[in-house]
Amino acid sequence: MMTFYTAGIIVFIITSVFISLYDMRTMHIPLWLLYAGLLLSAVFFAIDDFGTFLWRCCGAVSLFVIFFLTKILTRGKLGLGDLQYSIYCGLVSSFPSCFYSLLISCLICTLFLSLRYLITKKKKIYFTPFMFVGSIFMLFLL
Repeated sequence: MMTFYTAGIIVFIITSVFISLYDMRTMHIPLWLLYAGLLLSAVFFAIDDFGTFLWRCCGAVSLFVIFFLTKILTRGKLGLGDLQYSIYCGLVSSFPSCFYSLLISCLICTLFLSLRYLITKKKKIYFTPFMFVGSIFMLFLL
């Protein structure tokens, strides 16, 4: 039997795959899809267990603050879509797993960026797929 938690995770995976593919192609995030997935997942998580949902909200706020400070410190180099997507990843990863998710995302992105720069000399990256992979990794690890 599928629980509301599982339904929220499935919504996250489906929407994140489309968001990541769209981001890799256009360097933009379809906000309507992000907000729809975020709202639907939040409702499923809140129905499943409200106490855990509060920890999930703490994770979402934590990642938002980290990405907001990063956006300010890098003078806007981080996209607004990545900032908004961090809320979604924080909600799914929960607190304190969201920090491990961010660490995994940054490590994978650093490896990818290093290899890509050696081959093509491109510096611009799309961070959404790496946040998705980090969140999924933490979901299956914990």
